[in-house]
Formats: sequence, C-alpha cells, structure tokens
Amino acid sequence: YQPATGDAYWMADGIGWVRSNMAAAAVVSLNREDAVWFKTGTGGTSTNVIVSGEVFDDDTYDVTVSSGFNLITYPYSSSINLTNLTVTGATADTTFADADQIIVWDGGYTAYGLYDDTANNRTFWMADGIGWVRSNMAAPANVTLDLGKGFWYKSPDAADKDITFEQNYNLD
Repeated sequence: YQPATGDAYWMADGIGWVRSNMAAAAVVSLNREDAVWFKTGTGGTSTNVIVSGEVFDDDTYDVTVSSGFNLITYPYSSSINLTNLTVTGATADTTFADADQIIVWDGGYTAYGLYDDTANNRTFWMADGIGWVRSNMAAPANVTLDLGKGFWYKSPDAADKDITFEQNYNLD
C-alpha cells in the first residue's frame, strides 16, 4: 500500500484498501522455514526482494510437513543439494504420483519424487519423467535448493512427516 504521504508498506487484504483511513501496516513474522509468494501488482515490473535475519548455528533443524502441499524453504543461510535431505516417514514409490514430491521453480516448475529403488536397497529424489516408467532410466536428481528460494513439498498420504535439514557450513 502506498498512501498519499509516499510511505509504502505491506498491508493485509481487506477494508483498508477501500477505505484509506483504515489502512495500517501488516505485522507478520516469518519463521526460518517459511516461504512466501511474491506477486507484482498489475503492470508491475521485476523487483528485488531483500530478506534479512539470523544466521543459525545449530547442526540440524526439523520442519514438519502435513498431507498435501506445503510451501517451505531451506532454513539455513546457504544452499543444499536435494540428495542431502532426510525426511522421516517419507513415502518412496516406483510410481511418481504415489511418492513424496518436491516441486521447485527454475523458470518453470520441475517436480522430483522420492523413488524406491528396491533392487539396489536405496531411495533417492528423481525428476519426474522417463525413469518413473522405465526403471533402467532411473537416476538421482542433482539439483540445488538455492538460498532464499522456497519450494513445494507434496505429501501423498495423511501422515505428518519431519524433514531434517542439516547445516552445511561452519561458523568457526
């Protein structure tokens, strides 16, 4: 919202947008695992969003995800490879639709599912595509979850799951 005074601030959708005397700055806190959508207004131009906060030094951080879609982000001040995620209770499968999924934006949406490679006694994140229908083409994804970028986590079942994120830097 940008009132006549020229000061701009975030405001919740509602009455202040139609009655300017009710306009008030939004008070919202984001937790370290939270991700947000940023949508430019009509006729908006590209813009940079600056997010600042703490650099955490704990070794691990758990994020609980529920059934369906969860918008989250890596909770440390760095990037991480998808292969380094540990998800307790995750559903791995040989069918993409039945597996836990991570969906990232890289100029378009790319989805990765937790593949069950029973023959080799392992599971790994694999991009949606031919490996899911031709197991001889199955291969782990080599994708980085970048600093400051959120992603969707989709759980196909009703059970809550914990993603254990590990710190991959040293503050010493």
